[in-house]
Amino acid sequence: MREEFQNAEATEPADEPAREASPHYRRYLKTAIAAVLAVLLGWVPISRLLVTSSAEATVNARLITLRAPIDGEITKFSTQVESGQLEIGTILSISNARTDRSHLDELQKVVVQMEAERGSLKQRHVLLSGLLQSMRQQAETYKKARTAQLMARVAELKADIVAADAQVAEAKATLDRTSALLQAGYQPDATYKKHERDFKVLTESAQAARSRLSATEVELAAARSGIFVGDSYNDTPQSSQRAYLLDQQIGELAIDLENVETRLAQAREALAKEQISFGQRNIAEIALPKRGRIWERLVTAGEQVRQGQELLRVLDCGEAVVTATVSEGNYNKLEIGDPADFSFRNGSEEYRGWIVGLNGLSAVPGNFAIDQRAMVREPFHVSVYVPELTQSRDCGIGRSGRVVFSKPEAQSIAAARFSAPIR
Repeated sequence: MREEFQNAEATEPADEPAREASPHYRRYLKTAIAAVLAVLLGWVPISRLLVTSSAEATVNARLITLRAPIDGEITKFSTQVESGQLEIGTILSISNARTDRSHLDELQKVVVQMEAERGSLKQRHVLLSGLLQSMRQQAETYKKARTAQLMARVAELKADIVAADAQVAEAKATLDRTSALLQAGYQPDATYKKHERDFKVLTESAQAARSRLSATEVELAAARSGIFVGDSYNDTPQSSQRAYLLDQQIGELAIDLENVETRLAQAREALAKEQISFGQRNIAEIALPKRGRIWERLVTAGEQVRQGQELLRVLDCGEAVVTATVSEGNYNKLEIGDPADFSFRNGSEEYRGWIVGLNGLSAVPGNFAIDQRAMVREPFHVSVYVPELTQSRDCGIGRSGRVVFSKPEAQSIAAARFSAPIR
């Protein structure tokens, strides 16, 4: 045992430097690790102080408020309303059973009356046109008959003139023989005078026949032109006079019919407008102009609503923006169009956007879903447009995050300033 103790004492001086070096090494190692941790832990807040960022930021979007255009009862909702996700198109209907339709009924009555009047005028026009045609045919028949009659009389008169001329020639020959016998003393004077008288009578008769022929030819020429001379007519027969009166009546009837057609067209136009107006007052189809989702439903089916009453508020994710608050110092560094990166609180992915609104101490204007007066960590408000957020139907409305601002690096950001929507 003594030898073992002596051997142990002999080896102690050799191990002592190693034992003395080990605590220093550990101390240095711990110090280095502590320094690295301190740098790492301090770098995060220091790095945040070196960049321009928001104190708080929230995904926001505008609201589309649908109001009742008429008084009435909500008759139906689209199935989209129940799902909450809305497409462009009709989403609900309002019906008003108490809509005043007196003006519509009056216009319908006027149209019916005028259509009946027009029908009556057309029937009368057809009747008078048929009667006029009959009178014209009768007048034409009379014209032909009268012309034929006059032609026959002309032929008769011509024959009478031929006969009269023959008698005149015979009387002239007899008168000449009597004159020769009288001069020779074989014929008494009384016989000569008798034959002389007969010659004069026959000559005048032939001349009268020629005069009657001239008068008849005048009547025939007039008859051929449609004017009848004589027979106690005032230049036209009764059928022609009746046809003339019927023609006048048909002309006046055509004017009345055209007037009725004009007034009927005006009445129908007024009726069509009133039907559209009545339909708009009676039934209203509420359509959504954009895709979105329901933010607030204020009414239900079967409920009575008043004109102008709010029915639904729909979130328009196509107009989503990030509204953020910054300090006064950071606000004064920012400009419209500057790039900005947004990230959610629980996520590391960043979404690129750019500044579209610097509202300062005033709240963000517009009908936004989230009131920016609730953001009170910093007083200055900034609006950032992030295109990727508008592609989602939900658009992450209400989710908070952080916006990091930086200065433009390239012309693409400058171009984005001009293409950014105005807020």
